[in-house]
Amino acid sequence: MRRSRALAGGPLLLLLLLACRAERPAAPAPLSEAAGWLQAYLRLDTTNPPGGERAAAELLAGVLAEAGVDHELLDAGDGRPSLWAFLPPTEPAAGAQTLLMLHHMDVVPAGPSWRAPPFGGEVREGELWGRGAIDAKSLGVAQLAALVALAREGGPRRRGVALFAAADEERGGRLGVERWLTLRPELLDGVAAVVNEGGSNRGFGGRLHWWGIEVAQKRPLWIEATAGDPAALVAGLRRLVDLPPSWRVSPAVRFTFGELAPHYNDHWRAIFLDLDRFVLPGGPTVQLLPGMATFFLDSLQANELEVLPDGRGRARIDVRLLPDSDAGAWLPRIRGLLGPAIEVEVLLSAPAVEASPWDGPWVGALTRVLGPVAPVVPQMGAGITDSRFFRERGVPAYGLSPFILDGELMRTIHGRDERIPLAELERGTARMTELVALWARGAH
Repeated sequence: MRRSRALAGGPLLLLLLLACRAERPAAPAPLSEAAGWLQAYLRLDTTNPPGGERAAAELLAGVLAEAGVDHELLDAGDGRPSLWAFLPPTEPAAGAQTLLMLHHMDVVPAGPSWRAPPFGGEVREGELWGRGAIDAKSLGVAQLAALVALAREGGPRRRGVALFAAADEERGGRLGVERWLTLRPELLDGVAAVVNEGGSNRGFGGRLHWWGIEVAQKRPLWIEATAGDPAALVAGLRRLVDLPPSWRVSPAVRFTFGELAPHYNDHWRAIFLDLDRFVLPGGPTVQLLPGMATFFLDSLQANELEVLPDGRGRARIDVRLLPDSDAGAWLPRIRGLLGPAIEVEVLLSAPAVEASPWDGPWVGALTRVLGPVAPVVPQMGAGITDSRFFRERGVPAYGLSPFILDGELMRTIHGRDERIPLAELERGTARMTELVALWARGAH
């Protein structure tokens, strides 16, 4: 009898074990090497201010050390280091032969109401979540993976590749790129081109229509206004905001829209090829595409209005100038509208510079690698990046996103729930790796 009971209980026990196993959630798929790097990167809080980029720089340095890539922390002793790495050519050719890959380690504040911890690096439904997942730690990981792959490959290299992971971009770059290009100008020796954030890829109906490569951008004029009477400051800011817009077609905009023209229908092609006819100082004579107006206007926005402990009022004024606008003419205008009782201090400005040339080996590599997927076109960016510091020094800089992301994901940049699909992280990393390998081999 004991034996019969034991045999009868055997199948029941087996069914219970199988049921428990079926209810147990499947183990998550292991992350790729690049995704693991990005997850660790996202878990480091580099919110600026205060920045605190040291842990991020050390994380990247550890990966480079394992790959045998020479690198150094650019450290001024204030806890805001940047990272520099260089893989020299093995068969150097004459002239400027280094491609400098640039991204920033700091991020903007996460803000409230995220559906996942902004510095948790969680994977949800095939997407990696965290502040910086798109802007710009994923780009940094794609660059890191490209450099590491080149070092591991160990083959002949006719051109060099450098990596610059910068601090402080989100607050103007003065403690990052600007600092180190001033203190260490030799870092630019031999640099032929810079690849940075700022690219804008356009797709419709689930298909990529073009890769947008940023070759020019608006320039910052950041101003701090302070007044003993906060009400007087508010009144002055209202006069600024009510300033009538003045429309203008700059050479950079004329060039980039001309390059975009072949990729639009007949109506828009005619407008893009003759902008001066349709965009007049008083405003456009035709309905423009959404977001298009910013390319013809010097924009102004007042923000961070606050009352200081001593009772004074303070505000930040963010002016975005077209590439060739006269910043010197704007300052007297702003002072006059604010009024004599308001103190004005320039926090950040940038000189006028020409667009990066749309030719050369790096543009050729972009066309060769990305062109089979969609056309590669130059564009002007409405935002500002660290690329301006290189263009000011005569070094061409190009904004590139190697990732194809939809509008919903792009809206998470500087917003809530920033994340990147793991599958697109892998594809973008592969694109960057192929681009950098093509450059290093010296192919045209």
